[in-house]
Amino acid sequence: RAGGGGTWRPHTPSLSAPSEGALRGESTEALCWALLWGKTTGNALNNARDKILKLEWTQVTMLDLFVLAYYGPLFAVIGVLNAVLTVTPPIPKGVSAGLGAFLWVPQALNILPLAVLSIILNFGVV
Repeated sequence: RAGGGGTWRPHTPSLSAPSEGALRGESTEALCWALLWGKTTGNALNNARDKILKLEWTQVTMLDLFVLAYYGPLFAVIGVLNAVLTVTPPIPKGVSAGLGAFLWVPQALNILPLAVLSIILNFGVV
């Protein structure tokens, strides 16, 4: 959805393809999905953490505990890296791209088991 309204489009590389080219359009779409995953997972993680820190024990669900255990370490590493990057000098574009590619690997490895399980449970329908 664009700005919360409009029609949801599951695959729309053509929206940026005319001005950016098909490959860059697909890359932009992949980045959007990664950002959506990060936002959604981060919000779920923050919600679970806040319940525990506020001692709202009766509100903590098994899903909260799973999210904390499964995604907590990954987001902790991301948080530490973000803190370190705020005090480092500017990084050249090539190094920044390499760091981004390197950090993509743990994210993908974290997502992969749940993705495979989802495909199995949905009989291959993605």
